[in-house]
Amino acid sequence: MEKKYFVSVDAGGSSSAALMFDENLSLAGEGFGGGVNTNQGYAKRQAAANFSACLRGLFSITKPYSIDTVFFVFIGRQDIFFDIFSKHAPVKNFCPLGETEACLLAGTLEKKGIVAMSGTGSVAGFADIENKRGERIGGWGPVLGDQGSGGWIGREVLTAAVAAFEGWGEQTTLLPLLLDEWKLANPHGFIGFIHGGKTPYGKIAALAKIAGLAAADRDAVALHILSEAGSRMAEQTSQLISRGGQEYFSLPVVCCGGAWKTHPVMYETFRTALQKKYPQTRVKKPMYENAAAGPVKFLLDSGSTKDEAEKIMAANFSKYKSAW
Repeated sequence: MEKKYFVSVDAGGSSSAALMFDENLSLAGEGFGGGVNTNQGYAKRQAAANFSACLRGLFSITKPYSIDTVFFVFIGRQDIFFDIFSKHAPVKNFCPLGETEACLLAGTLEKKGIVAMSGTGSVAGFADIENKRGERIGGWGPVLGDQGSGGWIGREVLTAAVAAFEGWGEQTTLLPLLLDEWKLANPHGFIGFIHGGKTPYGKIAALAKIAGLAAADRDAVALHILSEAGSRMAEQTSQLISRGGQEYFSLPVVCCGGAWKTHPVMYETFRTALQKKYPQTRVKKPMYENAAAGPVKFLLDSGSTKDEAEKIMAANFSKYKSAW
């Protein structure tokens, strides 16, 4: 009998990742690429090229005749996803997942809970996957919202660097770190650098790591920015919990997305603020990266308990364990 293969995809504003596994939950391939979200400034051609690179890596070793199911999060034009995937292998079933659902599955190995997602953008979301229920706050994009996200942190880094340069803001190591990162002589080059390409929001969101570096050196401005990011995420998540009332009070709250990895102060500020208002809330760091949502859903849908799924994931997908 022909072996069944499955694929799990997580593609968004900053990057794309995909993994392939077989019916025995053995890892059979993986691929990585750039961002695909055309709302974040990626042209359709560039988004397609980034996702193509991801799938080339995925199918570089194992080339199955067909894929049984593709579990996917694709924050971008869906026609790009389906067009490029069709060039690699026929697919029997597509299983779309919302960002909240993928974060919850990979982060907690559970099907019901709350997600505080801070990546390129930000969302506080509730998901009850079994009963197909969901609710969220945020996700408005970089112009209307995304408070506490990597993009928001990046904007604060730029603002603080300009203020320090002009002398009306507190001096901060963010300025030299930023100039070094972008290979610029002075901040006058910021405007041209940001708007000179097609992905300005991606460039800005990538500056979250600069805040993390400065915070690690105890830079007061950077620490304040990241603490404020945690507070903004707590405000959104708190509002979401208040909407759900008693049902939401005891649910796990998992923090997902790259911005949380910048420095511990962001997570600790978030956890402290949220548990001050809702003491019974279980705030958690994610167990696995979002690309692993597919095998988790496969296991839970097949009847595995959380403990059983945790053992299999640890044995077969340990490289996708969250590292912060």
